[in-house]
Amino acid sequence: MWFPSLLSLTLLGTAAAQQYQGTPYDNQMSNVPGSEKVFWKITDKKGRTFSQLNYFSQNGNGQKLKTPDVKRVVLIVHGLNRDPDTYMSNALSALSQNSDGPANFANTQIIAPMFPTGDDKVRGYPWDYTAPAGGYGSTSNALVWKGSGWMSGDNNQYPRLQIATSSYDCLDQIIQYFGNKTLYPNLNQIVVAGHSAGAQTVQRYASVSKDMSSSLGKTRLTYWIGNPNSWLWFNTSRPLDPSTCSVYDDWRNGLSNYSPSYNTDLVARGGDAVRANYQSKSIAYLRSLQDFGDDSSDCAPFTQGGNRDERFFNFIASFPPTCRGASDAACDTIDYIEAGHDAGAAFASSSGRARLFNDNFDGSLNRAKDFYCPRQAQGDSPFPDATCKTIASDTPTGAYNGMTYQGCFSDEGTTRTLGSFLYNDDGNTVDLCTSTCAQKGYKLAGMEYGSECYCGNKVAAGTQRVGDRGCSTTCPGNSTQRCGTNHRVSIWGTSAPVQVIPARAPPTVGDYQYAGCYLDSNPSRALASKQTASSDMTNGACATFCSGYKYFATEYSSECYCGDIVAPGNTKAASADCSMVCAGDDSQLCGAGNRLTLYAINGTAVEFGQTTTTTTTTSKTGPTTTPDKGPACPASDNSLYQSADASFEVHCGIDYAGGDIGALNANTFGGCIDACASTAGCKAVAYVGASCYLKGSIGAPNPNGAVWGARVAASSLTSSTTSTTSASTTTTTTTTTQVTNTPTSLPPGNPVCPASDGAIYQSGADNSFEVHCGIDYSGNDIAAYDGVATFAKCMDKCSTTGGCSAVAYLGQSCYLKGSVGAPNRNGGVWGAKIVASTTTSSSTSTSPTTPSTTSASTASSSPVTCPGSDGKTYTASSGEEFLLQCGTDHAGGDIGALGLGSYQECLEACARRDGCVALAHIGGACYLKGSIGAEVKNGVSGAILKSAATTTTTTTTTATATASPAPVVTSISCPASNQTTYTSAGGDDFVVECGKDFAGGDLKGLSASTFAGCLDACSNTDGCVALAYVGNACYLKSKLNAPVLNGVWGARLATPGSPSTTTTTRVATNPASTFATSTTPRPTSTSVAVTCPADDGKTYTASTGTRFNVQCGTDHAGGDMPSPNPAYVSDFTSCLETCAKREGCMSVALAGGACYLKGSVGAPIQNGVFGAVVVS
Repeated sequence: MWFPSLLSLTLLGTAAAQQYQGTPYDNQMSNVPGSEKVFWKITDKKGRTFSQLNYFSQNGNGQKLKTPDVKRVVLIVHGLNRDPDTYMSNALSALSQNSDGPANFANTQIIAPMFPTGDDKVRGYPWDYTAPAGGYGSTSNALVWKGSGWMSGDNNQYPRLQIATSSYDCLDQIIQYFGNKTLYPNLNQIVVAGHSAGAQTVQRYASVSKDMSSSLGKTRLTYWIGNPNSWLWFNTSRPLDPSTCSVYDDWRNGLSNYSPSYNTDLVARGGDAVRANYQSKSIAYLRSLQDFGDDSSDCAPFTQGGNRDERFFNFIASFPPTCRGASDAACDTIDYIEAGHDAGAAFASSSGRARLFNDNFDGSLNRAKDFYCPRQAQGDSPFPDATCKTIASDTPTGAYNGMTYQGCFSDEGTTRTLGSFLYNDDGNTVDLCTSTCAQKGYKLAGMEYGSECYCGNKVAAGTQRVGDRGCSTTCPGNSTQRCGTNHRVSIWGTSAPVQVIPARAPPTVGDYQYAGCYLDSNPSRALASKQTASSDMTNGACATFCSGYKYFATEYSSECYCGDIVAPGNTKAASADCSMVCAGDDSQLCGAGNRLTLYAINGTAVEFGQTTTTTTTTSKTGPTTTPDKGPACPASDNSLYQSADASFEVHCGIDYAGGDIGALNANTFGGCIDACASTAGCKAVAYVGASCYLKGSIGAPNPNGAVWGARVAASSLTSSTTSTTSASTTTTTTTTTQVTNTPTSLPPGNPVCPASDGAIYQSGADNSFEVHCGIDYSGNDIAAYDGVATFAKCMDKCSTTGGCSAVAYLGQSCYLKGSVGAPNRNGGVWGAKIVASTTTSSSTSTSPTTPSTTSASTASSSPVTCPGSDGKTYTASSGEEFLLQCGTDHAGGDIGALGLGSYQECLEACARRDGCVALAHIGGACYLKGSIGAEVKNGVSGAILKSAATTTTTTTTTATATASPAPVVTSISCPASNQTTYTSAGGDDFVVECGKDFAGGDLKGLSASTFAGCLDACSNTDGCVALAYVGNACYLKSKLNAPVLNGVWGARLATPGSPSTTTTTRVATNPASTFATSTTPRPTSTSVAVTCPADDGKTYTASTGTRFNVQCGTDHAGGDMPSPNPAYVSDFTSCLETCAKREGCMSVALAGGACYLKGSVGAPIQNGVFGAVVVS
């Protein structure tokens, strides 16, 4: 759009005005009634001229203001969205309400310049998208900045090769222009104003701006700053601990690494000079008392405070505003209003109109007193109203259960301020939390997030007291009380809190000196001469044990190692990696997982080489597993491992859902299993990297190739161990026994899959159920229940429900069926059907006979394994012949997935499944395929049905399949289609929500060969609003109850007015295979996928607004949330979104497809997972 008639200034006949007349350029910015768009001429340091679009107010009659009539200029800096049209509209509205002041449209000139960025192409300035990259698309002399650099005073980005203009230069030139007394003889006051991001710009500009006195003469200049998200700090101290934020003092939040070319001489003189420059200006502060928000994109603002409100009070406490009187050219004011983060409300408020339009209007230097009473903090009234003598108090009074209020404290670090989490209760009050903590013998009680209660006797290292306003959330059980807020704890106690002294590695221990934090087991033990472990380990105890050796080191709190040389590869690591306190002294650091706190005799330099002798010791805490011995995956898959008095079945690639009772770091898989054996109640483990998750129950087996799993065997099988010990060597050999394919019996009343497959479960006196793991009986649903804790309870519900004949148990959802329909194989379902009573026992288990298997060629005479069986032919028990293809997968065509421990079981499963022509086995996951797609070399144990290949050549040792049919193309599936929209053949739009089920509301169940077919069935069924697709079973639902995350392929009808997050394009007419979907990011979440290691250290904002700090490779010990946990997801982003939607989730660890949700942020463990912690 071209605006040749909209010139930049008013007195077009004067030479001075012509000097500032910019060249118009095309734009699509909206017109604002009462103003016009003009183009300001900006000159850079080299004398080159450019144009900047501005909005100029008119006189109320659609005309330009007469410059001799102008007594006031208000220069409004827009917010982050670069919307000067909105800010001009807000300012005009505020001026129209100024009936009680002298300022009006005819005597007050409002200006709103635009600082466009690369996101404003065409909208804000011309751009040629056909031009080469590198800025050639900029076809005008419009000034354009990169990203938010305009807020910082950065130089322009376009026009290319002409980048010498700071955004602050533009403000200087606009202000200087109005200092021309020939043009504006009656101008008394200029106000540079900004709200939110604009306020950040104005505060930084005021801090480093040049002296304007020679240009302005008697015209006064005030900077109005309303609700900025963060502040420029003038020194390196901060109200909150900055130790974990390396960028906390970088320019815009501090003066380090100052990047603009603007006024560098001032900044070079240091923080005191910049502070003096700022305090020489007149600053009008505006604080909206209901604005507790935060828009931070990095960690720096959080060192100033937890939100905008807290940061403001911390800033004025650190750098107190002053005013020596109304005529003081450096007089500051502080005004409060009852509003949220709203620029329009701020402009139009009484204080806003006074500061923007009326103060010193006629040149008498008058100004209004600080607005609002009572005041909010000590020192917050530099120009006080004598009639206001009160200060609001947010300090609670009284005593509860022997405890009094001690203050509002930060809870920002990796360790909770108060270490004992008691409860999360929607009826939480100060009375309840203090009573609960006092009954448990604690001295301190803390309330956070409104509903949470924590106890302790000390506060964590790094905890800092903040202003009482910081704890702003009312207690849900008593609205007159405060119960902390996000990352802020209201603490009550019997006395003032004492802070834990941060643990450290002592500089010296006897004759040893601290050498640093070093790697261990990379790949071998760093110190291998002698070792011990103790529950009261300290660095001093380890030094005594290692007396006579050059080096000693502590690891993982309780372990001690000695040696005269350090094994190669175990290099020095970051000091912060050694983060675990010693088991016997929490003031000392004793390494971490695979990290050594290393000491050298008399400060001897660390020497690397091979260890020649070894000596054995007995650990105080349990058996020591030699790192290079014991079970390992995939070699030990389906074998038995003997640990102490318990036998464990190893299942590579299998994670048993939920039941987490603890987590620790273990150097070996065997060590992880040993830890379970020595932990009361532990029945299974999941080993990922060096993290060992202990489980108190054996939940549903979930295939996850990243996990090495093991579970207690029902009956211990004999294993033999031989040990030979000498003064110099130790040799330990553990033999394993192969587990048969016959399922073991479990304790009565505790059926689980796959162990109980084929067993009989007795429910009550009359009904016996035959368990069929992985079988769903299609259709005939009569009821559904969510939150059913066990498979047995699901069958018990069927037993007591009239007409129930079968069940399908998925996660904690229990589906009851009125008849036994066609069996559909689905590895995620635990199925059972009522059979005639076979026992009088209350609960018995029987093991069905496993069919024998034979194979052609050489496969039958030895176990089927990869790569040993590659190219051979395997004949299943049903007669089907498979060509074994080690390392080869076939793209697409998936028809089911099962949790099967061995390659051979996977082959037999495919042989039994109608339509299965190929398979892929990895870890404990067996993927069945209905087509032979393009070959993919990815390390799986693969196979194809020989009769399905169009051409086959077979010998006794090799077989080659050629001319495979093209893979079946599935148009819609999970997780690929998650959060896309599918339009059914009937024209209904469905939002696909992978992994989400809606409890209950079942209309009916049916069988569908594809997900699309299930969606179409819902579309064709009256009253259907959602569905759950599991295997080939399609459950239609009549209402959207509470969502349950349980791994189904879910979808819901996209009702009118529902939020749209996807786009759908119809590409043909066949509803089963004719849709191409593309996902559009939610407007409130990060728009790109999160990956490791690329996004390490970055912040991800989820669709809920929850922000995560990404920590690639870092897990946090403990804190595992109850089932459903882990969640099984397709990518890291989905894991973060799952945590964001789970109440109480504070961190995640993604290993393979398993997303572990944690209710706390424990000690960091470096183990290779994709990790993240909640930061707001």
